[in-house]
Amino acid sequence: MAFAQDELARSGDLEERLEGYAQTASRLSAQIAQIERVRPALEAVQRLRDLRVPLIGNGWQILLTLVGLVTVDGAKLLAHLEETLRICDALKQNLDNLQGLSDTAHALRAFRATPTPRNLEAVARASALAVPSMTALHADLGRVLPPLDEMADGLGNLVKGLRAAAAVGIPGVSDAAGTAAERIGQIEPSLVQVRDGLRRMRTEMGADLDTLKRIQRAVQLAREQGGSK
Repeated sequence: MAFAQDELARSGDLEERLEGYAQTASRLSAQIAQIERVRPALEAVQRLRDLRVPLIGNGWQILLTLVGLVTVDGAKLLAHLEETLRICDALKQNLDNLQGLSDTAHALRAFRATPTPRNLEAVARASALAVPSMTALHADLGRVLPPLDEMADGLGNLVKGLRAAAAVGIPGVSDAAGTAAERIGQIEPSLVQVRDGLRRMRTEMGADLDTLKRIQRAVQLAREQGGSK
């Protein structure tokens, strides 16, 4: 059992950091729920793909053209917004899984205070859940942060382009653009907070994930030796 105690002793305030990740995950998950409220407005915009405006053309292409006249990257961002929502939806699941780190912190704290075989088993169970959750999120962040960066940085330009399209007064197109501009403008603060929070988690979590893996291996070794060493 001493192997696990030694690893835990070297981990510093790991329990507090794990609880911090759980709290951050809960907060970011709530922000993502706010972001997903834009989906009905986006669906209305997507329906412009099937709209034919007399004497002008396809509603979706009209919207992209109008947005592109006002902003450099707005049309591209509008086309990629659905992908951003899919990314956020997947992240929310991983973040929800991370909220169980509070239980891991509780198990580690109990073992630190009272290193008994029972508490050792509790650490084994908790780390078996925590390590995969942390690994999944940490692996995803390198892939999803670049598109989130692009969207968070450019959302203001997209809203500007949509407002300009709404002002033109094209039947069907302008109404959808105006609603989308309003809803997308409302989610911009949440998207920025999610992006910034995930950046911090990626920076901080890697070392703690490695530490928890070492503790997990030490716990397994202690179990194999009967919990006595």
